[in-house]
Amino acid sequence: GNGDDGGDDDDNDGDKNLSASALVAGRSSSASLSPLPPCLLRDTFVSEICKTATGCAKLAETPHIGNLVTTVKNVDGKHTLLERRAASLALARIAQQRHGHEMLQRLNVDVVELLAKTAEYSSSFSLRGAAYYSLCVIATQPLARARLRTFGWSFVDDTSIAACVPPTTA
Repeated sequence: GNGDDGGDDDDNDGDKNLSASALVAGRSSSASLSPLPPCLLRDTFVSEICKTATGCAKLAETPHIGNLVTTVKNVDGKHTLLERRAASLALARIAQQRHGHEMLQRLNVDVVELLAKTAEYSSSFSLRGAAYYSLCVIATQPLARARLRTFGWSFVDDTSIAACVPPTTA
């Protein structure tokens, strides 16, 4: 039909479909296709992966964590603000999960420090806002709260409330 009936189309996307495990591994589900170029994973996807130790182990085997950190830092200046904001939230979603936070510690990735400095000192208010929001997401994780406290950030005692306040409002 005209595609408005909600039925299946005759189009066959075939090799365009990616399995979750293949996406984490950075390759397509078809062995005949070449590896995918580096990409940013959706924040909700990495959050789900990091709920288990197995998911974290698979993610740690890929370059995705390093890509996210590199994107937020943007030392080479080639990443857009949108990419940097998305990477900030993806890192926060990883650190929000206990297994994800522990994985980041093992990889020596200090997401809290990276985002706290970004939230306090970035020249872009858009990026500062994204980092601030990301820290609020992380503030629900007890392990991350201890690290946030070392930077002078405050929060309520209830971990179900995703809110935190920077040490200054400069």
